[in-house]
Amino acid sequence: MFATFFLTLRRYLSVGVVAVTMLASAWASPKFQVMHAFAGGNDAWGPVGVLTLGSAGNLYGNSFYGGSTDCGGYGCGTVFRLAPKNGHWAETVLYNFADIIYAGPSGPLAIDGEGNIYGAGTAWGYDNGQYYGGELFQVLNNAGTYTGSTLHSFVGGDDDGAEPNAGLVRDSAGNLYGSTLAGGALNDNGVIFQFHPNGDGTFTENLIYEFGQGKTDCPVGPMLMDKMGNLYGTTQCGGAYGVGSVYKVSQANGVWTFESIYDFTPSADYGQSPNPGGLVMDSEGNLYGNTEYEGVYGVGSLYKLSPTVGYWKFTLIHSFTGSTDGGLPVGGVAIDGAGSLYGTTFSGGLFQYGTVYKFSPGPKGNWAESVLHNFANTTDGYNPQGVTLDSAGNIYGVSSYGGAHQDGIAWEITP
Repeated sequence: MFATFFLTLRRYLSVGVVAVTMLASAWASPKFQVMHAFAGGNDAWGPVGVLTLGSAGNLYGNSFYGGSTDCGGYGCGTVFRLAPKNGHWAETVLYNFADIIYAGPSGPLAIDGEGNIYGAGTAWGYDNGQYYGGELFQVLNNAGTYTGSTLHSFVGGDDDGAEPNAGLVRDSAGNLYGSTLAGGALNDNGVIFQFHPNGDGTFTENLIYEFGQGKTDCPVGPMLMDKMGNLYGTTQCGGAYGVGSVYKVSQANGVWTFESIYDFTPSADYGQSPNPGGLVMDSEGNLYGNTEYEGVYGVGSLYKLSPTVGYWKFTLIHSFTGSTDGGLPVGGVAIDGAGSLYGTTFSGGLFQYGTVYKFSPGPKGNWAESVLHNFANTTDGYNPQGVTLDSAGNIYGVSSYGGAHQDGIAWEITP
């Protein structure tokens, strides 16, 4: 029985203003190609979030719809794999969600060494008066046969989160971490959770932080884990000025400590409302992210946070204009070994359907921007969802809509 869910694709102070040199398509002849055009029905429909790179060069992702004719005819969503094969890519739907465990998968996946897949389902709503607060799911790999199930159903209240954000973080011990928009004992402001594997296929949930303490709330997106096991994330509201923050959660002797490391200001010049795509960190411990809104031109920004003694220094790297450089960045950013940043914009570009961009660090703190692809809503689709990089410098992503069947595509850009 399909419940009517409220489904939302959430699109998803020392300030140095950095000069950015605009280099249109300055990368050395990048090649864009379609890896797969999703077709709906038994195939995926509406891929969302960034792809996850697994073993043997395989890519894994999920779609909000497709995979069946359940869920009002739209399909309940899928987990799919893209595998390189003879110079092409072979797409396989590994799991179809059914309405009985409908999840609304909508974010990056976590994969363990055995090829088991974990993710968050963000669909929530009511059916016959019963509240469903989203779920964590697992798709277990048994010699190439995949079986999906619900790992945890969120119910909210004082002892559980509800409405999980897209994306999970997995540590070397197999613990899964994420956050929720609601639930928790502090005025239903959300939680940071840990699911600890028990060794018998089950997990135990621990709430390691509850939002609503002080001025932090509205957590969004996947968190980032550094080499020391510290977690970093963002909130879209709250903070000292009510327009978002960046936080750090660290553990010592089994005790977790929450710290707000930067509060965005209401100033339009510097951006606000951090992007649900999350953060990345370079080898020196600097954090990078983008904002969906504001900036000098009101359509988002790209920023850097540098750890210094006693505080984190904010640097504005770029304010998007909504013109040829794109606007409304989505999906967070990715970083390569040279410190270059990559991402996508929801709009702007030559055809106003979004872009794939690259920012390369230069001398004296300057950054050079290259637009690697302008989406045209032809076979390349539109509404790109962020990027994933491999060690060879290839860039991968999905467009939620458009393409040959109008159900979205997976794409790659090669050097």
